[in-house]
Amino acid sequence: MIYRTILYTGCLLYLLAAGEKYDKFTKKIPVNGEQTVEVNIEFNTGKLRIEPTDEDVILDGTFRYKKTEPEIDYRDGILDISAGKNEHKKEINITLNSFSDIKENEWRLKFGKNISYKIHLEMGATEASLNFGQIKVQNLNIESGASKTEIRFNEPNPVVLENFDIEAGVSKFTVFDLLNANFKRMNFQGGVGDYELFFTGTILRPAYIKADISVGSLSIYIPKSVPYHVDCDKSMFCSFSVDNAYQNDDNSWYSENFKDSETFLDFDLDTGVGIVSVQRIKN
Repeated sequence: MIYRTILYTGCLLYLLAAGEKYDKFTKKIPVNGEQTVEVNIEFNTGKLRIEPTDEDVILDGTFRYKKTEPEIDYRDGILDISAGKNEHKKEINITLNSFSDIKENEWRLKFGKNISYKIHLEMGATEASLNFGQIKVQNLNIESGASKTEIRFNEPNPVVLENFDIEAGVSKFTVFDLLNANFKRMNFQGGVGDYELFFTGTILRPAYIKADISVGSLSIYIPKSVPYHVDCDKSMFCSFSVDNAYQNDDNSWYSENFKDSETFLDFDLDTGVGIVSVQRIKN
């Protein structure tokens, strides 16, 4: 009897899911002499994917949506992509392990490699996979709410990333190959969540990182060959650890290859409640 009930319930859920109606469209914007484009993305609920393309385009987008058709507006070097006028932000009861249940919208945005971008991305309850490798990113500002986000710079950024700001809310937030982002200064602000920053890739210049964490864990991974300095203003409710570093009198730490290096990472950490660690990894 129990088996039949479970089987019936499973079939009913499958039929309900199969009966959900989704619409889909594509949008391609070719390059027409532009050198730099400002991109504003507002994504409320669902799954978001960003990646490069070899096509000579500003945008090659595929949009799958359930209720409200997304809006794409491009004029005078400014590209606005939003969920639509009738799509309001929702308060969703979600945990860091339930993002696979979010299916309201699915966007796949491809950006060309032949022009530079200034990107502002605002996300709500989102499962995001963002690969900026080989995309010429001059400015990158990311604001996320309840999200599970994975960012990659798996190829070097061909231009200097002048402004790099991330504000992560209730998040599982991981960034790989940060040195390939080619940034001068990075600002990271975490709310409540689990944050992992991998400073792998190729270091080209001194880079400064300011990170503020309210509640949760922040893990920073640095290859053994990359020199670094860390200044941490930690609260009494935070556990802080640094791998293979010397300590200064002012409660800052530095790696053994820091003092004689012209290229290095310089961290300014401000912690609340949780765990913060700086860990050495293999090159």
